Amino acid sequence: MFVVTASEMQKMDGLTIQEFGLPGRILMENAGRGAAEMLLKRISNQPSHHVGILAGRGNNGGDGFVIARYLAQKDVLTGVYLLTSKDRVSGDAADNLALLASIGIPVIELPDPATFADHESDMARHTLWVDALLGTGLNADVIGLYRQTPAYPWGAVSGPTPP
Repeated sequence: MFVVTASEMQKMDGLTIQEFGLPGRILMENAGRGAAEMLLKRISNQPSHHVGILAGRGNNGGDGFVIARYLAQKDVLTGVYLLTSKDRVSGDAADNLALLASIGIPVIELPDPATFADHESDMARHTLWVDALLGTGLNADVIGLYRQTPAYPWGAVSGPTPP
């Protein structure tokens, strides 16, 4: 296994898209499907789980939307929580968000702390969480709901991913 930096991963994605002509949406589909398959293998011998997907507005959120679709196809109870409003999601992530609506997977928008607080009891029913918030495109300090401990069920984050 090779470990790469965020910058190296961005270059690899760009090369794949530009040199090989593989669209970003296909990369997102492959990443989401692979992550869903790995998760399904890990939980296959365990009692049923409720999986929560905490998604951001970027491509990492798009990966999470793909994961939600694959989990739902396997009858895994899945909840998607978007830490913004749907209208702020764009590009390939927006396309995958629209697919969720078309197949009846609800997405709960959590654009502010008050709305987040309104849904905390619903979120507590999930036994596993998928982090689809921040990816390799992060280029600023983590702020707002992304930084606050309650908004991140497994703890606060401290800042951008180190290079």
